[in-house]
Amino acid sequence: MSAPFFVTGTPRSGTKLLRALIKQQPGLWIPDGETNFFPHFLTRARTYGDLAERRNFQRLAQDMARTKAYWYWESEGVAPTAEEWYAQCPGYRMPQVLEGLFRALYAREGAPAGPWQRLRWGDKSPAHVERLDVIARHFPASRFVHIVRDPRDVALSAERAWGKHKLRTAQRWFDAVSAARRVGRAIGSERYLELRYEDLVRDPEREVARVVAFLGAPFDPARVQLKRPSENLGWAQGQKGVVSDNAGRFQRDMAERTRRQIEGLCGPLLDELGYAREFPNIPHWRLGAAAMQALKLRDGVHWLAFQRRAWGGWWHGLRFVSAR
Repeated sequence: MSAPFFVTGTPRSGTKLLRALIKQQPGLWIPDGETNFFPHFLTRARTYGDLAERRNFQRLAQDMARTKAYWYWESEGVAPTAEEWYAQCPGYRMPQVLEGLFRALYAREGAPAGPWQRLRWGDKSPAHVERLDVIARHFPASRFVHIVRDPRDVALSAERAWGKHKLRTAQRWFDAVSAARRVGRAIGSERYLELRYEDLVRDPEREVARVVAFLGAPFDPARVQLKRPSENLGWAQGQKGVVSDNAGRFQRDMAERTRRQIEGLCGPLLDELGYAREFPNIPHWRLGAAAMQALKLRDGVHWLAFQRRAWGGWWHGLRFVSAR
C-alpha cells in the first residue's frame, strides 16, 4: 500500500509556504496546486464500479477533469490524459487510482526528483483539514502534517485576501482545527504531526527538519531557502524569503472589539495551542447557525468577485466557484 503524506491546515495558515519548503527536500515530492478532492472521490468509489474497466475509469476521468485542481494542472501544462493516468495506476481500487494520477503528474513534470519508487509523495489541500479521517482510513500508511496559525491572524489574512468575514473565519478555524486534532489523537503521533505557523517562520530550519524527519526523508539544511515566492496573496505575496513579521499582525491591525470576539470563539484552542490571550476571562461562545449561514452568503459574494477578477469575467469566476 502506498504511503503518501498530506499537508493541511485552514486557509491562510501557511500551507503554501510549508509545501514549498517540503518540496525542496530530497526524497519528497508534492505537486503545485491543491486537490481538495481526496475525500470526495474516496467516499464515492463504489459509484464508479470496477475502475479496471475502461468505461468506468473514463467516467471518473471526466469527473476529475471538472475539478479546480485539474483546471490548474491544465493551465500549467502538466495535466495527464486519461490514458496516461490509467497506465500509471498500480491497481484499480480508488486509493491506487489516485496514486496513479499523481504518478502521471510526476511523469509529466519530467520526474524531477528521481525514481518514483524512492519517493514519498504528497498533497497539499486546506479543504482536507476536516476530513482527515476519510483519508486515513483509505490510506492506512499515510501521514499528516497539520499546520496551525493563530486564528486572529488567519481571520485578518482571509479578510485581506478574499474579503471573508473575520468572525465566520474564526468559527470555521475552531471547528476545523478541532476536527483535525481529534483525528490526530485517534491515529497517533506516528502518523500525525502538528506545527505552528509562528514557529515555522521564526525558525524554518528547525521546523522543516522536524517535518522531514517525521516523513522519514533525509534533511538538507541548504534547501531551506525558497527559490521562488510561495505566496500569491496577502502580505507575503511575491516575497521570496520566509516572512517572519507576518505573525502577530492582529495586535496592530485588528480592532480590540474583534479581538475580544475571536478570543471568545476560539479561547479553548488558543489555550491548548499556546497562543496568549489578551482577554482570558471571556467565556467561550459560538456563532449560531443562522448567523453562520448569513455570513456564508455574504462571503460567497466576495469570493465570487475575487474569482471574477482572477479568471477575467463573471462566467469563468462562477464556473470556478461551482466546481469541486
